[in-house]
Amino acid sequence: MTIATGPDSDSSSPTSTATLRSMTGQGRGESSSESGGCICEIRSVNHRGLKITIRLSDRLSSLESKIERLVRKRLRRGSVSVNVHWSSIGSEVAESMNVSALTEVASRLAKVAQSNGLEAQIDMATLLTLPGMIASTPTSKHAEAIWPIAEASICEALDRFQTMRSEEAETMAIALNSDLARIESRLNRIASLAPKVLTRYQDRLTAKIAATMQQHQLPESPIDVLREVQVFADRGDISEEVTRLGSHIQMFGRVLRGEGESGAVGRKLDFIIQEMFRETNTIGSKAGDSDIAAEVVEIKCAIERMRELVQNLE
Repeated sequence: MTIATGPDSDSSSPTSTATLRSMTGQGRGESSSESGGCICEIRSVNHRGLKITIRLSDRLSSLESKIERLVRKRLRRGSVSVNVHWSSIGSEVAESMNVSALTEVASRLAKVAQSNGLEAQIDMATLLTLPGMIASTPTSKHAEAIWPIAEASICEALDRFQTMRSEEAETMAIALNSDLARIESRLNRIASLAPKVLTRYQDRLTAKIAATMQQHQLPESPIDVLREVQVFADRGDISEEVTRLGSHIQMFGRVLRGEGESGAVGRKLDFIIQEMFRETNTIGSKAGDSDIAAEVVEIKCAIERMRELVQNLE
């Protein structure tokens, strides 16, 4: 029995992996105009879903929802950090004193001085240098003009970010295909060993019964031997598990090559890996043969390597 992953599969080729992207990566984009410049940096790590954390300059705070929508259109999974910084040129923002904050600080300083018998000497110019004492508010003109510039830097960062993740996924696809080929080879070996297990068991059982019967001078009963062999055959039959594991191998190869798939496929590959591991475990527990057990161990090792890589795919 031979399990094939597909006529066009190639364990060394990273082709047809357009839908594969790593969940780790980074990208940077810059844009500028006469009013200022914008720098965007994007980084991501693994996550079960899509988690976006956005950090913005004060002047960009009103654009947070637009930025999140833009990022969500391009990404599906990962814990993504988006940092966008704006540098103004000229006076595009209106600055004003935070009167309530100044009053509060001055009042507290006066109370502290009074309670300690000190003379309060409050310098308003010094208070104005404290954080939050000067409020910078973008003008409506600035808010309207800043989005196209910010959007350009974010899109550039996303493009570079996606390129890096795709390149990393191609390297991962090569490793996945290599381990998939190893599993296929081991499974073919198991399929060829399975019939011999039953024959060896029947030979051992017949020899033991013959020796026992001869020792006690009793007539041999081939029917008893056949009955016991049949029970062993039913209990240790792994043909269904071998077939299902072969089917999972073929499915994994198709998904990895992007056949009939659109968008991110990491989660689907993870589900297939779980099914592959389940069938492998069942084969190992039912086979009752040391040679098959050795092949099962090798398959499990390959599946674990694949699981680590798949869990890093979008």
